[in-house]
Amino acid sequence: PSRAEDDMLVLKILKTSTHLGSLPEAIADLEVFSNPLLAWLLDQSVMLVDRSWPGRHVLFMCKTIPDDSEHVVRLVQKVLERMHASSFNQKDLTSCNTGLALKCMQERFSGAIMLLPMLRLL
Repeated sequence: PSRAEDDMLVLKILKTSTHLGSLPEAIADLEVFSNPLLAWLLDQSVMLVDRSWPGRHVLFMCKTIPDDSEHVVRLVQKVLERMHASSFNQKDLTSCNTGLALKCMQERFSGAIMLLPMLRLL
């Protein structure tokens, strides 16, 4: 099977699973990335914000997302929400990855980050 077929299979499993178990960790280890996976994750944003999705995969997605992706602004917003969540712990490795993800997004998409305050006004 092709990489696209593998990505679609992973997405199908995610969408139909009632308990993800160690699947997010496996996805992070394999560095799986696709626009459909990112769209699904953004729709399930609680996993990104409450840190149940691995921080190293969030960082990987921030480094991998195409510059012209329609999901850039939403990913930036979720990384910011993750950073400001009440469960943030400075010593936590996930928090460190979240900080690196935010830095990566700022370096790559400073314009998108500047749009966020304006989006909240709409």
